[in-house]
Amino acid sequence: MTHSENLLIIAAEECAEIQQEIAKALRFGLQNHHPEKPELTNEKRIMQEFEQLCAVMDMLAEEGIIHPLSDEERDAVHKEKVRAVKSWKLYSKRIGVVETV
Repeated sequence: MTHSENLLIIAAEECAEIQQEIAKALRFGLQNHHPEKPELTNEKRIMQEFEQLCAVMDMLAEEGIIHPLSDEERDAVHKEKVRAVKSWKLYSKRIGVVETV
């Protein structure tokens, strides 16, 4: 395995760990915690895993394995995602899948 492959696998593992922590938060609540770690809420665990993914992505960029987006590209991706999520949420509400809160 190459160094690049190793870092990419670690990034994939971090994505899976974020998924796992989100699933736990959905099952038990964002403010709940593991019985042996009351200081570490599910919310905090999600954010820690996210930051670990960011660290690996930074390593990939610093080593020239991936090329980061420019600030303008990042802003455009962010704005488009927010727009899409809002749009699909409205559709989900119309078909009765997402409740109005």
